Amino acid sequence: MGTLQKKIQVLLKENRRLRFLSERDFLTGLFNRKKLEEDIIKYIDLNKRCGVNFSLIMIDINHFKNINDTKGHIIGDKVLKDVAKILQKNIRKSDKAYRFGGDEFIIIFSYYKSKTAIIRRIKKALKHIRISISMGICELHTKSCKDILEKIDKKMYEEKRRM
Repeated sequence: MGTLQKKIQVLLKENRRLRFLSERDFLTGLFNRKKLEEDIIKYIDLNKRCGVNFSLIMIDINHFKNINDTKGHIIGDKVLKDVAKILQKNIRKSDKAYRFGGDEFIIIFSYYKSKTAIIRRIKKALKHIRISISMGICELHTKSCKDILEKIDKKMYEEKRRM
């Protein structure tokens, strides 16, 4: 391979690394909020063009500030990493998990026979790390990204208030 081809290969490899870093949350390795918003726009378009339905689940760790305040930020970071690993283990390859911000996560998934089944599976898996969570779920219909994020946030806080 010539010098030019080697340089091109190095640049391609570096571009892949930079794309990975730009789409991922540095702490958890999940997709980041920027990637979430890009994907929501793509899924809205896919829904409009092909009728493919998607749903979102927002997960919030209850009393997370208390974990950081009483046990320290190192333990808080470990909790976030553990949640990310559990989410990755408990979703299908076709689903995507994102760190929305702070102690909030979002999963985008396509058709499930029962949405409650995925919710139960995630709640059961997260109980192993002894945290309390609130979840909101909504359909991704042909609305704007902002509308969808506002709706899922509202649904998650409705559950939080019921606890």
